Amino acid sequence: MHASINYALTALMALGLIAPASQAAYPDKPIRIIIPFAAGASADAYARVAAIKLTERMGQPVLVEARPGANGIIATELVAKSAPDGYTLLLVNSSHSINQAVYRKLPYDADRDFVAIGLVAVPVSLILVAHPSLPANNGKELIELARQKPDQIAFGSAGIGNVLHLAGALFNVTADVRLLHVPYKGAAPALNDLLAGQVQLMWNASGLVLPHVRAGKLKPIAAAGLKRSAEFPDVPTLGEDALPGYVVSSWFGILAPVATPPDIVRRLRMEMYQGLIQTDARERLAQVGADAPHLTPEEFAAFVKTDADDTGKLVKRIGLAMEAPPLR
Repeated sequence: MHASINYALTALMALGLIAPASQAAYPDKPIRIIIPFAAGASADAYARVAAIKLTERMGQPVLVEARPGANGIIATELVAKSAPDGYTLLLVNSSHSINQAVYRKLPYDADRDFVAIGLVAVPVSLILVAHPSLPANNGKELIELARQKPDQIAFGSAGIGNVLHLAGALFNVTADVRLLHVPYKGAAPALNDLLAGQVQLMWNASGLVLPHVRAGKLKPIAAAGLKRSAEFPDVPTLGEDALPGYVVSSWFGILAPVATPPDIVRRLRMEMYQGLIQTDARERLAQVGADAPHLTPEEFAAFVKTDADDTGKLVKRIGLAMEAPPLR
């Protein structure tokens, strides 16, 4: 009798008419999305949009937890070594690929220790903004000023090897200048110091700096992407204004530990993608200067691999290579 029941259940599972136990029971407790950046940064805003939609669709609270430090390496190691049960996820951005290319030794393998869940957001444009006291108003004027004052004009970033650091390093190489890099433990504290005039420049998501520009606390210098920012349509890109070929873009996505059961991965992929393409999610992302996902989960998984290859080439061009920062 028991053998017959087991055989019948196995047959139904094979036909996809009932779900395996791991999927049927999942989730039965809150899910965490770990972000490797300080609360208040763009990553925090994007993660919360994903958390809201996953909470709605999965029937369990999805919590966002900030674990900043060491340019995201601390949080990434934590998730890589967490139980692969679908309850601990990681929000990453371009820095995930950058770290793999920049640091000679990491406590995890960015390619082999994670499985891609889905794309969360694509910032419409990174934009270079300045403190109003800086006597430069566009890319050309900034380059001229930087050549007159090597190592005297500072830009803040979310950490060594972060995409905001990469944007400044690429600017230095392509413009043949020496801006001084000041790394922070996240974009939020870097932005605070920019507003206070402790640093003069920063590359950041256009939607996050827009209120400060409107208030006269910052001024836009140039967009960093292929096209102008919707928030700053009158501000040229660096490519069209001063540095042909200069392009820096970013992306934000969610990963899980590589051994997460396939049925849980499929569930997370489906629920997140379906949630984020809804109108209210698109509107929330637009408010913080980002587009909703334009890649399916499968396309995102392939994109992560190609982005790692492209980033490796860019890092070699810039000449960034260093030992991993201390994790404690």
